[in-house]
Amino acid sequence: RLDRALEEQNVAKVVDARWVRYNGPGVLFAAVAARADAVPVVQHGVGDLLAELRANPITLEEHAKAVAVVVKASEAYAHSLEGRASALGLAAVAVGDPYWPRTYPEIVRQISRQEVMAAAQKYLAPSDVKVLTLSP
Repeated sequence: RLDRALEEQNVAKVVDARWVRYNGPGVLFAAVAARADAVPVVQHGVGDLLAELRANPITLEEHAKAVAVVVKASEAYAHSLEGRASALGLAAVAVGDPYWPRTYPEIVRQISRQEVMAAAQKYLAPSDVKVLTLSP
């Protein structure tokens, strides 16, 4: 939804968006490429999206697509030795579970649309959003 909103205004593009889980609370991470003068528009767009997600449930189609994207990305690590080593390192150091690369796709598949919406209500408050702006 954020990508659509930013592309409609032709100011930015979402480069990456994912839930990052470490030992302890996770973080919803979104990397956005934008012109320097578009940073306020991006910040406003993120705030609007959070308000929309808290007010309007995601559709079954959006949920299924998100699950498929996350599972595909997590399973991509298994296709190369470098990917497997990276996933094992992340699992052992950051997650604290060396079996995480194998179990994560199934965990994601089991997350219901209702659980996503409950998490959105609890954690996607605009006051909890932190924006970091990096420029070359």
